[in-house]
Amino acid sequence: MKPVLRITAIVAIVIAIGIAVLKQPVFFTKSYDVATRSEPRALYRHVAVLTSISRCADTPPEVERAAAYIEAAFRKTNARVASQEFDARRKHYRNVIASFGPQATHDNPLLVVGALRRIL
Repeated sequence: MKPVLRITAIVAIVIAIGIAVLKQPVFFTKSYDVATRSEPRALYRHVAVLTSISRCADTPPEVERAAAYIEAAFRKTNARVASQEFDARRKHYRNVIASFGPQATHDNPLLVVGALRRIL
């Protein structure tokens, strides 16, 4: 085999391995605990409850009721739960924030996965 072909083949193999490692993070992930999976019945129940509550910005008591439900559900998971309170259009609201897993550190940075619930 000519040296140019040999080098090209080696480079192609290295690139293919690099792509496989980047595209297949399962090589380095932690094992998935089956007990932490979502339960379809519980998700259905949460959706049913939250869709029965008005989340219109003109009804702050109902919005607070939804926030309280979400907060209680998060607390049942042993998450670290906090509220971010704010005023908008002369009404008081709050966001419910849940943190799971270990605390973020310099060596273990935080991964933020968010959702937006628009009410205004």
